[in-house]
Amino acid sequence: MRESEGKLRAAEATLARAEEIERIRQSIEESLKLLVRYAKEGERLAGEALAVVAGTAVSELNDIARQQPKMFLRLSRKQFAWPGLVSSKRGITERNKELLKLLQVGKNGIYSKKKWQISAPSTRLVMSMFFLAQDLAAKGRLPRLTKKTKRT
Repeated sequence: MRESEGKLRAAEATLARAEEIERIRQSIEESLKLLVRYAKEGERLAGEALAVVAGTAVSELNDIARQQPKMFLRLSRKQFAWPGLVSSKRGITERNKELLKLLQVGKNGIYSKKKWQISAPSTRLVMSMFFLAQDLAAKGRLPRLTKKTKRT
């Protein structure tokens, strides 16, 4: 009986932590949307704040990813890109490349392994469709995008 009570308490604690993380995510997402809106309206302070927040988030994320790559492999292997800092400094570019390899970005993804031409109108159109499909899937209006459902 004590063992099952312990398991129940552990499960409840895990659920509470997951709910707290989701509340934090939603709060941050709402705040980011406000910053984006103000920045799009030309508010310089909002644009600068957005750049600082994004830079901090990416830097911290990548530090954690380097220390604990296994935490991210399920996600990173399915993605065709990973957040990174863009720089004219070669060292930062090299660190980004190393991180992509460490996280095995795209290894199990549904995306073509062929070279992409991001500047091509056809690629931009397909990317727009992809992001729309992801948004519709998140809203339950399309199945989640996988290798099996990509034609749908």
